[in-house]
Amino acid sequence: MTFGVKTPVILIEKIKKAHVNRLFSLGKHIMEKDLEDLFVEGQFRFMDEDFDAAIKIFSGILEKDQKLDKVYQARAVSYLRLNKIDEALQDMDLAISCSPENPRLIYRKSAIFFQKGDMEKALEFVNQSIEMDPGFPAAYVLRSKIFEKIGDEEQASADIYRADVLKKKSSSNVVDW
Repeated sequence: MTFGVKTPVILIEKIKKAHVNRLFSLGKHIMEKDLEDLFVEGQFRFMDEDFDAAIKIFSGILEKDQKLDKVYQARAVSYLRLNKIDEALQDMDLAISCSPENPRLIYRKSAIFFQKGDMEKALEFVNQSIEMDPGFPAAYVLRSKIFEKIGDEEQASADIYRADVLKKKSSSNVVDW
């Protein structure tokens, strides 16, 4: 029996279709449907401001799969809402270890240091985030706030201007129907 060149592609498509109802993508890692359902439940608990319940759900997911950066991030934000900054930082480190190339995770870590009042660490990580993605306006806004806190008004203004330019640039790419 001979196979044509397209056979592997057809086989791959059949495998994908067989698993499409069982697996969902979350970040770079694949999350099983039951874990995805739990994640959604955790998000609902978070929106209801039941942060302890959200943390419990996110922790249960992470017991089953420790490679889910978005679950670590969600739990970190839940900890942050409870003012558990050290736990939030620990989870952001775990999220970053899952996706070290994600500048938004680095940005989130910077924001936690900002909330903690550690402007030196906040500046270090926001600079790293900007270096990884110079087109991310929120990072410039955060860095502006950091510069305001440390008394560098000139740099704060420059970063607000840069963020505004980036926001306008990204909004000009939107199609207006």
